[in-house]
Amino acid sequence: MYKNVKILNPKEHSFYRYTTPDNLYFAKDLNLIPITFSEIKLLCCDFPIVIIKNKEEYMLTLLVGEKTNQALDENGKWQGEYLPAFIRKYPFILSNIENQEQLHLGFDMESGCFSSPEGQALFEADGTPTHIITESMSLLENIAKEMQITGGILAKLAEYEVLEQSSYTVTKEGEESRAVGGFFVINREKISKLQDEQLLQISKNGWMEMIELHTLSLKNISKLA
Repeated sequence: MYKNVKILNPKEHSFYRYTTPDNLYFAKDLNLIPITFSEIKLLCCDFPIVIIKNKEEYMLTLLVGEKTNQALDENGKWQGEYLPAFIRKYPFILSNIENQEQLHLGFDMESGCFSSPEGQALFEADGTPTHIITESMSLLENIAKEMQITGGILAKLAEYEVLEQSSYTVTKEGEESRAVGGFFVINREKISKLQDEQLLQISKNGWMEMIELHTLSLKNISKLA
């Protein structure tokens, strides 16, 4: 999704102006969109929500296609009432600078969002960030915080051994049916067999709603077949 990320600073980018993307074609090749636990209730009726493992970390994702993003229409518009924060944050991103622990606000130079003179200023005349930067930083920091919480929940469920690999079948006219996998789902039967103290932790922490809505969302897999 990001092609050429640069770190924003007032010396180099004081004259840049920002315009919001008029379509979401930048996300057309995403078939898995990372989401957070708080977004499940807003997305569970649209597409299946599944779990993937990236290196050693588990991530909650919206499955929107086999290879491309079926949640976009022919005009690059989102087909749903709620647009995931992972998409809304573009073209901004939290980025590292070598040998620095603090994360900085980066942006995609090739997004096409910074070339119009009619856009909104990123910095005031004295170099102070405008609301475009402060609001983007707030959104990104909130996403990062919720992603960390979500990863912690999934790691605990993996520890309880209730995650299982799954797949769905794609059937297209004139082609043989094939299974598409590489993701995990939560096994409700295994949840019911957990020890009392494990079930208590799931209940006390409010994870059961997430589990229920995740299970509900899997009915939407038929949209992808």
